[in-house]
Amino acid sequence: MKIQSFILSLTFAIFFFSCSIEKKPQPTVITGKVMVDWSNNINLRHGTISLAESWSGQTDDRDSILPLEKDGTFKVNIKLKQPRLYSFSYQQQKLEFIVFPGDSIRIDLNTETIFSGSNSDQNNHLNIMNSEIEKIENYVVNNEKALFGVTLNKYNAIVDSLKLAYLSTNNNFKKKNSLSAFHNDKIIKEIEFRTKFHKIIYPAIHEMYTGDTLKINQDYYDEITEGSFDDPKLLAISNYALFLNRYTDIMSAENLRFRNYYDSGIQKIEPKYKAIQELNAHQEIKDYLMNEHLKKSISNYGITYLGDIISDFKINSKNPRLKQQVLDMYADSKTRRTEPDTIMIYKKVGDFQLEAHIFKPKGHKKTDKSPVYAFFHGGGWALGTPEWGYKNCKRYQEKGMISVSFEYRLIDIHGSNIINCIEDAKSAILWLRKEANSLGIDPGKIVAAGFSAGGHLAASTAIMDHFEILDSFGFSAIPDAFITHSATYNTTKSNFFKRQSNGNSESISTFHNTKKGLPPSISFHGTSDHLAPISEFTEYRDKMEYLGNDFEYKIFEGVGHFFSDSNAHNEVGELTDSFLEKLGYIKK
Repeated sequence: MKIQSFILSLTFAIFFFSCSIEKKPQPTVITGKVMVDWSNNINLRHGTISLAESWSGQTDDRDSILPLEKDGTFKVNIKLKQPRLYSFSYQQQKLEFIVFPGDSIRIDLNTETIFSGSNSDQNNHLNIMNSEIEKIENYVVNNEKALFGVTLNKYNAIVDSLKLAYLSTNNNFKKKNSLSAFHNDKIIKEIEFRTKFHKIIYPAIHEMYTGDTLKINQDYYDEITEGSFDDPKLLAISNYALFLNRYTDIMSAENLRFRNYYDSGIQKIEPKYKAIQELNAHQEIKDYLMNEHLKKSISNYGITYLGDIISDFKINSKNPRLKQQVLDMYADSKTRRTEPDTIMIYKKVGDFQLEAHIFKPKGHKKTDKSPVYAFFHGGGWALGTPEWGYKNCKRYQEKGMISVSFEYRLIDIHGSNIINCIEDAKSAILWLRKEANSLGIDPGKIVAAGFSAGGHLAASTAIMDHFEILDSFGFSAIPDAFITHSATYNTTKSNFFKRQSNGNSESISTFHNTKKGLPPSISFHGTSDHLAPISEFTEYRDKMEYLGNDFEYKIFEGVGHFFSDSNAHNEVGELTDSFLEKLGYIKK
């Protein structure tokens, strides 16, 4: 009997031990290879979609930054208890895939069939369907005027037909291949919310192109969005995040939400925060929206226009982790504003005070009469902060110049247009000359510099005559030299510039206003610039040379708008130094 009990106990122990082994989750292995360019890292991300601008470079606890080996390979082991959606990005390439516990997945960006290993057919199909979404979006964008010009019923029929074609592609795959419920649900949700996105934007864009205001009320949006704000799991779906973001944008337009609100100059911070608070949504969705909106606002506009929002946010945000992310970012931004030697107000417009962030050389005295590096940040004239110019300013502070990063009115904050931006930039140069004695600067050695939209403004201070400041007291608003980097030059090729110049896009075009006798200048541009095409720069270059201006430039082959290539970025700094040395503004 004892032997039988022993055997029974031993059998149970072996069974229990074997079950424990079977239940232990196997690690998920992700390996891959990329063709190494300027970046030595990949980003593996899971969880909710970020609404941050692509140029912000923000990462958080949803990201895993993985180093690449010298040959471009990588490997990571992940412990999973349930399937998880990941996004993979390297430079401009981005993929999505779903992994299950114990999967072994390989990603090779150098092959036509990107995924191999576990569920490779399903993950390849998932990215093919993402490409189908891109095709739909390209169709809508390329046919925008005609598409949004039709009646509402016809527009809806077209949008619904695009959705049906997409679903048909997915169904054809399922007839011949297995597709997990996770893959299928993700694919269907993407087109569902892309379609809803297209429907909620119709009223504004229809009026933009036709001038006709739809006779609709809130019921129009409620019918489209019914049931869309109850499930936080949707926050991992990229087109849901896009739809959610645009819907709160529309609601922030208040009485203009039924019309073309794009040109209404709506302030982007407080009205949208209010719209999020008023949204009848699951608390996790509201916490997500508050978190994303405030992080984006701090990154893109700084902290000076937040008002009482942070205090209200501390009360209304119910997610401690997301709340702390915002509060940490706010504290860091507040600390960063202590980096300049001083911050002064150089211009007042109504209730707005525009700031000059000033960096002085070590041991600088008012009697020194130092040259000035005046920097204007980029951001499409709609966003950006003086803090974006701190790195440039510190470089020339260390070389003996007074460096100033200027704030100017923004479309997203001040309800301004590009004309106002140019006026502020010229006011900045004028202010430097007016305050030359108190600041200890040489009023005859002011260089205006800027990146992207800021480059356009730097050039505008030198080129534009028709934006001269009336209360100049005899001082000039024209700099003694200017530097442009990835700037826009021809503003007549887009309706955006027409809308942002009171209907006269030539008036803000540096190409059209370029003339003889301009101050010395240097320009930098990449051939792969997707925001300011190289053709714009070359026609500007040709005109500058034809007119005989003192003009230098460097075109960088294969380099994009943001000059992420470290070699190109460093060369810009070296060429700028040489330019300023020749002018006598800095020493070798």
